[in-house]
Amino acid sequence: MKNLNCIPFIVAVLFGFGVLASSCSQSSSSTSGPDEEIASSDSSDTDTEKSAGSTGKKTNDGKKTSAESHEERTYKTLDRGPITWMTENLDEGNAINVKGTCYGYDDEKCDKYGRLYMSHDKSKPSSLCPLGFDLPYSGLWKDLVDNDVDFDPVLAGVCDLKDSLECSGLGETARYLAYGGEAVVLTKDANGKLTYKVQETSDKEFYSVRCVKYRSMVETLDDLPKCDSSLSNMFRISVLEKGMSYACSQETLQWVASSRSEMVCNDPKGVLYHSKSGALLACEELDWVMATPVHLQIPCNDDSLYKEYVVNNNHFVCLWDGWTMLSYPDSVIGYCGSKESMGKVAQASENYTYICKSDGWTLANITDVYGECNREGRIETVEFNSRQWTCNGNGSWSQEP
Repeated sequence: MKNLNCIPFIVAVLFGFGVLASSCSQSSSSTSGPDEEIASSDSSDTDTEKSAGSTGKKTNDGKKTSAESHEERTYKTLDRGPITWMTENLDEGNAINVKGTCYGYDDEKCDKYGRLYMSHDKSKPSSLCPLGFDLPYSGLWKDLVDNDVDFDPVLAGVCDLKDSLECSGLGETARYLAYGGEAVVLTKDANGKLTYKVQETSDKEFYSVRCVKYRSMVETLDDLPKCDSSLSNMFRISVLEKGMSYACSQETLQWVASSRSEMVCNDPKGVLYHSKSGALLACEELDWVMATPVHLQIPCNDDSLYKEYVVNNNHFVCLWDGWTMLSYPDSVIGYCGSKESMGKVAQASENYTYICKSDGWTLANITDVYGECNREGRIETVEFNSRQWTCNGNGSWSQEP
């Protein structure tokens, strides 16, 4: 999609607190040992938000949100560039085919620090992520640490399965599961600064989990995370200010524009994007397009026939064959086509007045507005299309010089 640099506005775009969908079901809560077969996810007080890992702060460039799961479980989230981060550690216990435990088998530790999960062929914690969310690339963690974002990871310690469960480092370190068989180890040094390293996962280790949701649109190039080798497999991201899509190059470790001027969309069809300028875009057939009433799922039926709606400063009318975008002058003075609009006179601008006829809006003449000049000798002066006209009683209108 081209020429998105100059996008008209849509009225009343709202940002605020949202809800995040979890794909996990609920059951009674209990803590299992690492070798037990886990049958179902845990439950919690469904009317309250979990607080593990949430700072209640706003990032340098993001906005705070919260999200409610399908099962009424809530996790707080935070937007940063093209990523929506969970700001709490995942805590879904007793899930089928996912093995997890609390630090030292202590249920209270799960409440505060989240659950720790094994990651191997028979245990895939990513399946517990809320609907539409997945594991983050390791480079996204690096982006958070290197840029000193107000986003505090929960240092839930590390646990390993040896002859028994051995745990250490609570409040000092954490192993976070990343995409592609990687894990990110975060450790706080003596000065309180976080250090970061990437390692491969092990079948005998337990990991904290933060899920993320990817979006394929950002406002500016500065909103893109730093191009890291782990992001080279990430899909292209569209940059609104440039009207182009960018990919992370493994060779240069730079975001490189695509060869064509296009705004590629990798989000699910129908996803909407509210830009800072107020424009509303929709994902359609792998492309970002200006949203219409169809994308907003505004009904067009017998009850709404001839009703008009404005999206992105474009005017639409509901006709028998669906929503239709109006062109000038209908876009300014309304649709001419219904029985009620026949004979209507409307002014599109100071110099252009129209009358609605069977074939649409037609430029009106002075008699369409004031009638015939038959005032029986009486002189009358009126204004029409910013000019003075006089009916001087001789049966015709004359324009003043």
